[in-house]
Amino acid sequence: MTVGAPARKPANRPSRRHHLIDAAVELFSLEPWEFITVADIVERAGMTPATFYYHFSSREQLLEEIVQDLAQKWIDMGERLLAAAGTPDALIGFPDTAGPKP
Repeated sequence: MTVGAPARKPANRPSRRHHLIDAAVELFSLEPWEFITVADIVERAGMTPATFYYHFSSREQLLEEIVQDLAQKWIDMGERLLAAAGTPDALIGFPDTAGPKP
């Protein structure tokens, strides 16, 4: 950089990390995770392996983040249901009323 030249600002692009996560979740729902490669994930997300490794150090780190996010969603849902029910005993019928029937 020369003296007097303005400093360059970094590109302000939104993170595409969530696209990789979404692609991985879709693939993991179709096949066991052991068979899914980084190449499969980036192809599904329309990205490059470099983009993947910018966001994640490994496929295992990506899977761990997906599992932690899902676990947090379950915890949040349980806390909301418990708060709405008032007591744990009020949740006894929860599995019967929580969602669609098979």
